[in-house]
Amino acid sequence: MLISNDFYPAIQRPNVEFVTDGIGEIREHSIVTQDGTERPVDVLIYGTGFRPTEPLHDTRLVGRNGLDIHEAWKERISAYLGVTVSGFPNFFILLGPNTGLGHNSVVLMSEAQIGYVMDCLRLMRRHEAKIMEVKTETQKRFVEELCARLAGTVWQAGGCRSWYQDANTGENPVIWPGSVVSYRRRTKAVAERDYVLRDSATKALTTDQRG
Repeated sequence: MLISNDFYPAIQRPNVEFVTDGIGEIREHSIVTQDGTERPVDVLIYGTGFRPTEPLHDTRLVGRNGLDIHEAWKERISAYLGVTVSGFPNFFILLGPNTGLGHNSVVLMSEAQIGYVMDCLRLMRRHEAKIMEVKTETQKRFVEELCARLAGTVWQAGGCRSWYQDANTGENPVIWPGSVVSYRRRTKAVAERDYVLRDSATKALTTDQRG
């Protein structure tokens, strides 16, 4: 969202030409757009962009039973609370899927996530568990909730394509659909019922064992 109203007036000034054609060639003192027009330039800012719908795109991460993170995220990137991913035990991600913001500082989100991860580690230590993994159904319910909440928002239903949206599905796997306060409430404490704790790769701890 554009918070300032300076942007549109600036590009409507009589001495400004707003060009959206792609650049076909860069010369010593000019650029040539794909329609063949050459324009002199003093400064060229090379904005490389980023890939928010493709986290870990250059990283190989293998989870339980040899599952690759990119295979798990083939249809949609997702993580419970944007932090834990089913099929990837002991994996915690900061600023993961659907924890980006368009209205506040993501530093606040990171702080909440760090606190949540520390609570997860304390829970593992308390139960002497070596492995912690979010339940598949927990993550699935969370993603369904997000999709429902995003459906009528400007981020999803505004009619405009944006970097928040997946190029293939049109879904928004980037933005958190609420306030920072609501997210901090959701991550204030770890709900043990949302996770499977194990003392080995195959043996889950029972309720009695968890104390």
